[in-house]
Amino acid sequence: MLSLQTLSYLPWVVLLGSVGWVLHVRFLHPLAGVPGPLLPSLTRLWYVWKVREGSFDEVNRDVHRKYGRLVRIAPNEVSVSDPEAVPLIYGIKSKFTKTDFYPIWKPDAFATKHADQFTDLDEAHHSARRRVLSNVYSMSSVLESEAHVDVCTELFMARLSEFAANGKVLDLGTWLQMYAFDIIGELFFGQAFGFWETGSDFGRWMGTLDRLMPVLLVVAMLPHAFRPFYLIFCIMFPSTRSALKDFEGVATTAKNYVGRREDMMKSEDIEASAINKRRDILTKLFELRAHKGEKDDFGIADIQQEGYVNILAGSDTTAIAMRAIIHQLLTHPAALNKLMQELEEALHAGKISLPRQCDSIPVVGWAYKDILLPKDVKSWADVFGADAADFSPERWLAPGAANMERYLLTFGGGSRTCIGKNISLSEIYKMLPHLLLKFKLELAYPQKPLKKSDWWFHKQEGLLVRLSIR
Repeated sequence: MLSLQTLSYLPWVVLLGSVGWVLHVRFLHPLAGVPGPLLPSLTRLWYVWKVREGSFDEVNRDVHRKYGRLVRIAPNEVSVSDPEAVPLIYGIKSKFTKTDFYPIWKPDAFATKHADQFTDLDEAHHSARRRVLSNVYSMSSVLESEAHVDVCTELFMARLSEFAANGKVLDLGTWLQMYAFDIIGELFFGQAFGFWETGSDFGRWMGTLDRLMPVLLVVAMLPHAFRPFYLIFCIMFPSTRSALKDFEGVATTAKNYVGRREDMMKSEDIEASAINKRRDILTKLFELRAHKGEKDDFGIADIQQEGYVNILAGSDTTAIAMRAIIHQLLTHPAALNKLMQELEEALHAGKISLPRQCDSIPVVGWAYKDILLPKDVKSWADVFGADAADFSPERWLAPGAANMERYLLTFGGGSRTCIGKNISLSEIYKMLPHLLLKFKLELAYPQKPLKKSDWWFHKQEGLLVRLSIR
């Protein structure tokens, strides 16, 4: 046992250790010269706390406005807001790799030794698996299911028409997420899950994401020693335990859909025959398994994992983008009028038909890109213009549009570009023109701002609108 005399030295040891740590991180650390607030240079807990508050996007913009392009936000971490850093970080020969932030998100419900594209930390393995899957997620591959997506879109519009008929206020943001979920079901598994058909949260998946994202995000941000304790603390709450159970339901659903399709492929009845003729993503993954499964070590568990990742990663992000575009259009009448003029002229000239071919209208893409620019940070003004904080889709008509595109990191960059990018774009370019041409939208409470929370995804609540049929 330690003697009382030895214990009496303990406070001094702690004091001297603390002073030594402060001197190291402030003056001797490799990042000591990077500007930033005092507290983040001493402990990562400042960063974690700001993330936990759900407003780190605003905090981060504020510190960059104050300190410049590089800001130290933790003892060993720097936030970068500099266009010149894009090729350095995302270039082919970049030495910047994914950190231990990602493994917490890795699904462990599937008997595969391969990490999914999102959580894979091994750059060589990630590149090899991406080559295996890239053709399945190409735009031409996604568009092979366009006719089925069109049917879903028409049925979704019919549901919205019910709200237009009775004049009730609609939470359009929630319905857009339902649409995004169901389109994932249609494109990947060959059938919508049933969100918009029932008007409810199928499997409580939307609520599960809302409850678990703050918990898992903080766990991923914490130093390793703190992670199990915080997770145990959160599991004490019934809402977290319920969300974790529903989270497991997503994996079960993915397994069930894959198993059902595998059975249908062996069946000869009429329904199975019709399903087997579809060119959805699941069909192509089974073809990949049949033709290259042994060579590329791609089996049933890998197909199940792909389904799971698509369900969880493919809805929230797309719905967030659609909410943002619609809200900006409704609060910027001049931009909305310009977009409507372009859409109506194209429709009357026979250049597009609904719901097909909506993705051929450039102004839709301009609106989408402009909503996702880095805002309020001077360092990006040289790329996007001094008015980057303003919603101005016309900027994409300027001669420098191609250069701006290089710095738009909506889907990541380089080899880490989101493999599901084409799925998201096809949804957005399909939904928005159809919605705007079919309905006149107005904010139910125009003076009331959207409620926003930044749990890694910048989610909005309160997109309440009234619809009327044009």
